[in-house]
Amino acid sequence: MRGKYMLLAGNNLIKRHLERLTVQRRNSKSSQRRWPGMDLPALIENYMFNRQIPVLNTKTTDKGWVYINTSAEQPVFRYSIKSPEMLQHDLGNNQWNDIWLDVRREQTALF
Repeated sequence: MRGKYMLLAGNNLIKRHLERLTVQRRNSKSSQRRWPGMDLPALIENYMFNRQIPVLNTKTTDKGWVYINTSAEQPVFRYSIKSPEMLQHDLGNNQWNDIWLDVRREQTALF
């Protein structure tokens, strides 16, 4: 009888260990580390690369802005999903410096 109980206890330990491994594997897949700049448009990725500005993370808002956190002295950049050719750099106090990465679009609206 003693051997039977030890076998059951051993099976329970193995079962719990496998459950923990499954949960850890599931969590690690959802939070895999990836290169943060990979989501960026090519123009912005090239701008950051050429100036050696490492991208830490990106965040997309409901209003269509993508905020880019970097390790620069003034670390916040942003661009609109609608016009990724214009990157904006946060200078502080709600002042944004426009950086045109491509030829500006022609204005087609009449006034």
